[in-house]
Amino acid sequence: MWRADCQSWSCATKRSLHNETYPSSSGGFFARLNGQVSRAGWLDRFDLFAAAQVCAQLGCAAMATQLSKWRRLPADLDWSPCQVGYFLCVEGEATLRGALTDLQHLMGGPDEGPRKIFGGLYDLLVADPCPVELQPFRAILQQHIRETWPFAPGDEVLGEPVLQRTLCSVRETACLLQRPDTEVITTLEAAGLEIPSRLPITWRIYDQDAAKGVLEQLNHGLTAAAFCKALSVASWVFAEMRDSGLLIEVAHGRWDPLAAQRLIDDLLVGAAPVYVGCMTGAAWRRPHQGCS
Repeated sequence: MWRADCQSWSCATKRSLHNETYPSSSGGFFARLNGQVSRAGWLDRFDLFAAAQVCAQLGCAAMATQLSKWRRLPADLDWSPCQVGYFLCVEGEATLRGALTDLQHLMGGPDEGPRKIFGGLYDLLVADPCPVELQPFRAILQQHIRETWPFAPGDEVLGEPVLQRTLCSVRETACLLQRPDTEVITTLEAAGLEIPSRLPITWRIYDQDAAKGVLEQLNHGLTAAAFCKALSVASWVFAEMRDSGLLIEVAHGRWDPLAAQRLIDDLLVGAAPVYVGCMTGAAWRRPHQGCS
């Protein structure tokens, strides 16, 4: 569940930096190193080194929301990332997934991509082949990403390609139709779809299958200029698609953006993502960014 103040790790990070006491990773991990094996805790069921790596990388990602990434921790606080990560997932998978949700909401929108938002945790689990000991954590992160991210063909999740669009973003839909966010939300909710209002607008998603036919109520077609903006295509590309009969004209001089998006999705099935470096370090982009 989205917690606006993200108390779970804000508290953990601040306690670490001030050397305060709270559920400690050292007790559980050192006990296992000394041969005192226990299966009572959730993390105890996993390989010790794998669990420690995940805790450390999750902690680094969480602490990056409070500290500048370039800031180096003092030597006596090198243990803090593992401690923070342990605190965020020691109670079980539900707590871990809650921390992942909070992290992605704090670090940006879906267009930032999971690699940038989850940082070293993503890099650790995307390894191919993934070590057997890390595979349970990889499965958790992969399922979480697929259930919370509006992916489309051409994207990939931990190295595995996305073959079809299942979740859609309210913001991207509004951009595609060139309609206000509120109008899209109202239309979806009137059709019985639940749009979580407490989430940041960029993270409000809905099931594409459940919305079939609903968005047609807002689809009155777009002029050539609006169409190019919505799908981020050049005017000459639009002209070639129109002249080739690839676009659907819903009224005189107005073109169907939903049909065009479905065409693009079909073309991108099996496509390899292209990572482009930029000044912000973001190297993952959605197929279209038609909302300025």
